[in-house]
Parts: sequence; structure tokens; C-alpha cells
Amino acid sequence: MEEVKPGTAFDVAMGQGRNALFLASKGWDVTGYDVADQGLEIAQAAARKAGLTIRTVRASHAEFDYGVAKWDLVVEAFAFTDLADAAYRKRVVDSLKPGGVLVIDGFGGGPKNQMPGWFGELRVVAYEDREDVADWGMQKMRVARIAARKE
Repeated sequence: MEEVKPGTAFDVAMGQGRNALFLASKGWDVTGYDVADQGLEIAQAAARKAGLTIRTVRASHAEFDYGVAKWDLVVEAFAFTDLADAAYRKRVVDSLKPGGVLVIDGFGGGPKNQMPGWFGELRVVAYEDREDVADWGMQKMRVARIAARKE
């Protein structure tokens, strides 16, 4: 995928903030949400320790306002969202600015290789759906990964 210049990044269900912290260290203006207070506290403590700034919001998928044309990058890493739900996918796509990129790394739910069709309004720049070891659980499972750009 071509280089993506830092801008506004959104970390969906950020947990303890591993991806948010990485993005902030690369110059991104990062906002993330999660339902777990403890995870958000850990993320903020790690950001302070590293001299980084991230915005964290305690909210569920349903509560957080993704906005419209708000993000240059949306990241979902094992976020447990319902990607099969067309209304949810529309919220995600609508939240991207023109030229914005969506990156999903998660469970390969639904029929194999369905994700590119789910995001047909975006230009897919990288995709895989295969058996792999998920880094968070270190066990082999079906994992789907996509990077797609809003034209």
C-alpha cells in the first residue's frame, strides 16, 4: 500500500491502546474508544510514559459517534464489531474523509473472502482471508485483513 501521511486516526474498540500508541508515535492525531475503563487507563498511562497524546473515550460501538468525513484512518483490530451489518459498515465508511483508509484485522467471520464485497464502495489495496496465528491469542484461526481507501 502506498504511504499514508499522518492525519486524524480513529481506533475502534482500542483496548489498552497498542495501535493508538503506535499511530501517535508516527505523528497521527489519535482518538479511540472502548467499553473497558481499565484498558483506557492503561492506554493513557502508556501514552504519558512515552510522551504521547491520545484521546480516549469510554463508549460502546453503539454509543460512539463515528462522525461524517472525520477520519483519515480508521483501524479495527479484533474489535468485535458486526461487520456483517450493512448499517454499521455504512457508519464506518461515512466516517472516512475522502482519501481516508480503513484497516481491519480480525476474525474471518461469514463466508470466506466476503469482506471486499462488504466494502465495495472503497478501493481495496490489500486483502487476505486465511488461517493464521492471531497475535493477541497466539492460536491458529481464520483471520481476515483488509486495507481500503475511500476515493
